[in-house]
Amino acid sequence: MITRKMNQRITIYSVSGGQNDDGEVVDSIRNDLYTCWAEVLKTQLRDFKLQYKDSLDNSKVTKVFLIRYNPKIDIDNTMFVDYNKSIYKIDKVESNESDKDMTMISTVKIS
Repeated sequence: MITRKMNQRITIYSVSGGQNDDGEVVDSIRNDLYTCWAEVLKTQLRDFKLQYKDSLDNSKVTKVFLIRYNPKIDIDNTMFVDYNKSIYKIDKVESNESDKDMTMISTVKIS
């Protein structure tokens, strides 16, 4: 793991419903869970061709983030990543349990 490549700031958060003081149901409340430095992996040319082969409107924009391994937080696919004022839904999380050095988070852009 090369930590000098971890130069982008991301925030991992969850969204939950709730109630206000009057007891009315509120749509969603953002709960920031973890803010860290991450490496954003480059998109390979073949992946770029697969994403944009039909049209730009139909494709899913994906990003892969590498963060340091942290056993204190359980990241799952119900959470979101805030990166460069864009929101990404977590698609897949892979932790390196043998070396315990990094966690790979695969995401899909939703806004």
